[in-house]
Amino acid sequence: MEIVKSAGEHINPSHITVISVDQPLLSLAKQIQWTLDKMYNEDQYVFMLGGLHVEMAAFKILGK
Repeated sequence: MEIVKSAGEHINPSHITVISVDQPLLSLAKQIQWTLDKMYNEDQYVFMLGGLHVEMAAFKILGK
């Protein structure tokens, strides 16, 4: 997470770091974020579910 943040700050210093991860990694990332709130708080990092998982959930709703 630190490497992604430093790369993002190099391009856009004032923006919040957004990281897209798969479903198992999202749960780990959120647990780390909640446990180490001072280092990885939600003002610095935003974790999103990857596009594939969002698409698969949408297809499940449609019945495909």
